[in-house]
Amino acid sequence: MQVRHFVRFGWLGIAIAAAFMGPVAGGAAAPGPADGLVVDQTPNPGVYGNIILSMSALGARDAWAVGVKATESSNDTLALHWNGASWTAVPTPNPEVECQDGDIMWAGQSLTGVSGVSTNDVWAVGEGCYGISPLTEHWNGSAWSLVPGARLGGPDGGGEWASLSDVHAISSSNVWAVGYVSSGNGRPLIEHWSGTGWSEVQGVGAPESYLTSIGATGPNDVWAVGGTGAGTSLIEHWNGTAWSVVATPQPAGSSLDSVAAISPVNAWAVGSRRASTGADVTFVLHWDGRSWSEVPSPNPSTTGDAVNQLRSVAALAPNDVWAVGMYENEQTSIHQQRTLVLHWDGLQWSIVSSPQPGRTSQFTAAAASRAPGIAVSSGRLFVAGFFSNYDRNIYDGHYTLPETLVAHR
Repeated sequence: MQVRHFVRFGWLGIAIAAAFMGPVAGGAAAPGPADGLVVDQTPNPGVYGNIILSMSALGARDAWAVGVKATESSNDTLALHWNGASWTAVPTPNPEVECQDGDIMWAGQSLTGVSGVSTNDVWAVGEGCYGISPLTEHWNGSAWSLVPGARLGGPDGGGEWASLSDVHAISSSNVWAVGYVSSGNGRPLIEHWSGTGWSEVQGVGAPESYLTSIGATGPNDVWAVGGTGAGTSLIEHWNGTAWSVVATPQPAGSSLDSVAAISPVNAWAVGSRRASTGADVTFVLHWDGRSWSEVPSPNPSTTGDAVNQLRSVAALAPNDVWAVGMYENEQTSIHQQRTLVLHWDGLQWSIVSSPQPGRTSQFTAAAASRAPGIAVSSGRLFVAGFFSNYDRNIYDGHYTLPETLVAHR
């Protein structure tokens, strides 16, 4: 089943296409600041393309960005680390698996989620063989290593297809990861780390449903979001004992890509939905402790061919929340994408200016270095994604030679 989740079926294909279009001749100069966002110089170890899909910030001087890089022979996991002064590429393992008889088009893996408890305790999850098998890795302060998950999946149809989209670490003995498994018609995959091993936890949700993001304020307040094959959004909650589906507004063509929990009575979820004009528009939901409700959010354009999507949300404080993604419309020649940044000031969401490098670009991740429940803005905001100095392919949507894009404020 091909779900809407953009990570699983979108950007991995971009990396594949990049692998056959020639090596990177050199990184472009970083653009200047936009609305306080300062673009960082970042490495691009994959000579045929590099894409960031997720971020986690333990502090202003300790952050991770993960994704995928395209090499001469495959697409491999990518991890970048921020030490307060610069970003560096950190080696990550790639499982030795046989995918589709060794075909390069299937021989690859990526990291789609990252979350840390401390400097020497960070988890990253993703997928191998492009969605066939889940991937789980751990950072111990000196090196990344592969850790067996609760579900292996299998190449060449040998076993269920499964992948992990996101991870959230509450403590060293309490880590959650979510994704998708092809059991039956497809259902959410939820795994839990107890401190000694991963186990699968029974979730809920309609057939053909999946989870894309997870966030928590504590062991008894965990949120996971995603969507269904029917084109509706999905939100599940863990109360310390069991997972349950929580009612949400269900506009047509809606799905959620990210969740950020500030407190038990304050959480945000973002994604996109279909507007009456036929355009895809930003979709923002808020939890007030009793129910989820849609909060109006702006779009650069809502004409029939416009696309506006929010990929990630992060909160510095209740009145300082950021959502990032991309848009395309007539002003971008429809097929070219541009970064989109929205800000919540406690009263309303508004569009703020953002870096627009290259010919086409987008943000896929945001992270805030803050402690849950903090009452005022503090810490540092990181946003990341990728860009290309070439036009996006108008026929299949692929990027050519994508490069990492990271900014902070």
